[in-house]
Amino acid sequence: MRTLGVEEELLLVDESGRPAAVAPEILEWQSGWERPVLEQELQQEMLEIVTPPCETIDEIADAIARGRIRADIAARGAGARAAAFASSPVPVTPHVSPATRIETIVEEYGRPVSQALVCGMHVHVAIDSPEEGVAVLDRIRAWLPTLLALSSNSPFWRGADSGHP
Repeated sequence: MRTLGVEEELLLVDESGRPAAVAPEILEWQSGWERPVLEQELQQEMLEIVTPPCETIDEIADAIARGRIRADIAARGAGARAAAFASSPVPVTPHVSPATRIETIVEEYGRPVSQALVCGMHVHVAIDSPEEGVAVLDRIRAWLPTLLALSSNSPFWRGADSGHP
């Protein structure tokens, strides 16, 4: 049976709804937890839930729900909340997370990366071989416009209408 896993990025916000740079505090607090775990993201105003490999959609849904609850409990401990927003509904200057991997990303991709505060969800599906991966990509090509439309989900960008449906 195939396995799948999900990584979901959550925005950390204070009581007014403004993004809060509390991820380092939260990540320190949650050390030693079992999966789903919370991980560092590009900005300190974000966290990522990482599920274990799962075999059913019900398992994934449960792992995501537990991860969101865990993230929100941890965020509350830092005076914030964890929210599944695609982007901040208000203007904000994010704080880049202090990690070598992230510093390398910022150096390579420049200013837009350091200023972006955009959250997403990534689904990973196990494949048996590189050839199978290419075959899957060939088959989903017709669905790319639909997948792109589904991924354009934030009506706000820097406090204004983004123009996204």
